[in-house]
Amino acid sequence: MAILITLFCCIPFGIVSIIYAVKTDSAKAAGNYELATSYSNKAFNWGIWGLILGFIACTLACILQFIAIAASDVQV
Repeated sequence: MAILITLFCCIPFGIVSIIYAVKTDSAKAAGNYELATSYSNKAFNWGIWGLILGFIACTLACILQFIAIAASDVQV
């Protein structure tokens, strides 16, 4: 999920999500499952916030584009 968020929605939030996902793997490999769970939750939360922010940005861009088209007086 973190990679998809980085590619398609919100790069900064996706990068933070990837970092926590990598930390999750490291903590799990070290046998620290409590820390791995914590990192996993943080990666998920950053990913969800990136998805929400990306959706809001795309929606806002579409609305502004429609307003710009409607406001133009160009005759085709």
